[in-house]
Amino acid sequence: MTTKHGFTVEVLEFEEVHTLPATWTSERYRALLDLLDFDDGDSTPDSDLAEMAAMAAQDTGQREATNRVLSFVFGDRLSAGVRQNLIDDLTEDRPWEQFADLDCQARIFETVEFLQKTFSGEFGIPDAARVRVRLTANGKHECDWLREGPKASLLLRLLAAAMDDLATLRRLYAEQVEGMKFPEAAAIIWISERHSEIENGSTYSCEVDAYSSLQWFSPLRDSEGEYVSDAEPDLE
Repeated sequence: MTTKHGFTVEVLEFEEVHTLPATWTSERYRALLDLLDFDDGDSTPDSDLAEMAAMAAQDTGQREATNRVLSFVFGDRLSAGVRQNLIDDLTEDRPWEQFADLDCQARIFETVEFLQKTFSGEFGIPDAARVRVRLTANGKHECDWLREGPKASLLLRLLAAAMDDLATLRRLYAEQVEGMKFPEAAAIIWISERHSEIENGSTYSCEVDAYSSLQWFSPLRDSEGEYVSDAEPDLE
């Protein structure tokens, strides 16, 4: 299925994931160890950092450790009062989906990712979605847009083309999906990575891995075949 202009969209893989790529790096573990009053973080081998961070958090105690991890992940974004209110919520199922500020949801996920490994009996295993999608552009502007990224607004509109009308994303953001402004897209798509670029005359194709909450991406689990879209990125 091809069009003279626009895009074709095909979901290649759908996978539930419990970690996000390159989130808890050696550098971040060392910075967290400092916040947890661990003195030897700089001399700890990279291979031992995750274990040392978990031990330091356990020594601090669950509630205070949770507060410090939130402070580390969010910085000044969350006040001390909001952090205290959030501490108990983090033990609930998928607390990132319940947090109203979309910009905070990915950070809540990464917080729970660390805490679940540290206090495994108190926190549920975090689950999100990784989707690999093949995008093919037909037309000069469309090819240029894909080569540039694509931007979150365009990528999310293209993913929405492979969802049915009952999908939460399409119901809650119908105007943004069909319109020209989708500022929430950058927060809904947590991570995107482009692979396998192919150019053939007036067409350009690439594969993109996109990570987000199951709340948004679960309708793509059963997506089959190719979908046509005339989506555009947000106008600057």
